[in-house]
Amino acid sequence: FISLALSGRKLGLEKVVKMINRLVATMQEERAADDRKKEYCTEQFATTADKKEALKRSVSDISTAMVEIKEGVATLADDITALKKGIVALDKSVKEATEQRKQEHAEFKEVMASSAAAKELITKASQRMEKFYGTSLLQVASQRRQQKDSDAGGEDAADGPSLVQLRMRASPPPPETAAAFRKQESGGVFTYMDILKNDIDREMTLAKREETSSQDEYERAMRDSAEKRSLDAKSLSDKQGAKANLEAELEVKGREEKSSRKELEATTKFIQSLHSECDWLMQYYDV
Repeated sequence: FISLALSGRKLGLEKVVKMINRLVATMQEERAADDRKKEYCTEQFATTADKKEALKRSVSDISTAMVEIKEGVATLADDITALKKGIVALDKSVKEATEQRKQEHAEFKEVMASSAAAKELITKASQRMEKFYGTSLLQVASQRRQQKDSDAGGEDAADGPSLVQLRMRASPPPPETAAAFRKQESGGVFTYMDILKNDIDREMTLAKREETSSQDEYERAMRDSAEKRSLDAKSLSDKQGAKANLEAELEVKGREEKSSRKELEATTKFIQSLHSECDWLMQYYDV
């Protein structure tokens, strides 16, 4: 229409003006749309770029945290294994110590029983010897009385003492008591028996002392073992709880990482679509 008007053909000027106005209005609308589009693109590029960087940092931080958590879980797992082995070894040592203590106590009882039996046997032998030597003493005393009677009768006899009387007179006089006779006739045997009994008493005293010491040492070891086992069991429970918490945290972090990676991927795709949508406008906007 403008070319027709300029070429001199008849065309209403009003129509030309209207057409120009419409064209200008259309251009203004397109310009306004381009302005809005440019503002939108600029804002979206800035926002999504910041979001992408934040998501990348989040994924990196979560990944680092997951590595640390995994290391913590591995360390706790090693500690738990060591504690379990230690408790098993401690229980085994307690069992072995208990069996050894039982064996030692049985040996102690056997020693005490055999020692007591030996003492009883020596005592019985001593009593029988006492009885034997006591009977001999009575026999000797009877002989002494017979000798005195014979001596008294011999003073009245004209022929003098007989050969038997002379032999009896030559014999030494017996001791007055059984104890003196024992000392004189059998001191070596009785003394040896007393030495044996004293030796047995010393061995029994030593055995009792060693038994008491061994029992005290065993009870002290059992108390120490029980205390250590209690502490190890508590430590084991605490570490198992800590490991379970870390594993739960690791699972949460895993979900967070997966979600962040998906969001990062979506953001990256959206930025790509923005480039497809906005690059031409941003490049030729000022042209």
